[in-house]
Amino acid sequence: EKLEIPPQQDEDEDIEVVLMTVPELEEAILSGEPIDAKSICSLILARPFLT
Repeated sequence: EKLEIPPQQDEDEDIEVVLMTVPELEEAILSGEPIDAKSICSLILARPFLT
């Protein structure tokens, strides 16, 4: 789900902010969808606190 009002970006940035549930993010990662490394690392670090 895209944000209605995305965060302000620099002129040379092309960032799309999308809200996902944890299962949606896991599925996107496993399917090979391009996900930035910070999001993947954040999920790995947060996982112990989510269960």
